[in-house]
Amino acid sequence: MVAGRGKRRGLIGLVALVVLIAGGVGGFRVAVGMLKSKVEEALGRDSEIKDILAGWSSVNVDGLRIKGPTGWPAADVLRAERVVIVPSLRSLFSPQFRVYSITIVRPYLSALRTTDGKLEVVPSLFAGRPRATTKQAPRRRAVPGQ
Repeated sequence: MVAGRGKRRGLIGLVALVVLIAGGVGGFRVAVGMLKSKVEEALGRDSEIKDILAGWSSVNVDGLRIKGPTGWPAADVLRAERVVIVPSLRSLFSPQFRVYSITIVRPYLSALRTTDGKLEVVPSLFAGRPRATTKQAPRRRAVPGQ
């Protein structure tokens, strides 16, 4: 009788572990899918992408090119052979979308210094978004391991 209870508890524990792992994998796939749609939305219409793939743990953007607007000193604002974006698991449990890491392979970035001395970098990513009119204190970031 005691051996039967132990087997049953072990089986229940094993099933619970499998369900927990499957739920974690499924949740991470949902986060990757959400990240893919956010990337497509953020790049805008001035961008060209050869391929965008949502893998098991990341979103891979191949052949990224963002064209320069009129008056820009170069034909492209941004080019990259590949961009790998890995979402954070914290995105599943918060309303904000978080990115764990971004890796850019063979990047090219051009910038424009305006007549008033400001530096513009990838203006199409910020087009249509309101700019802050008041100065805000710089955001502090925690350094891992300290």
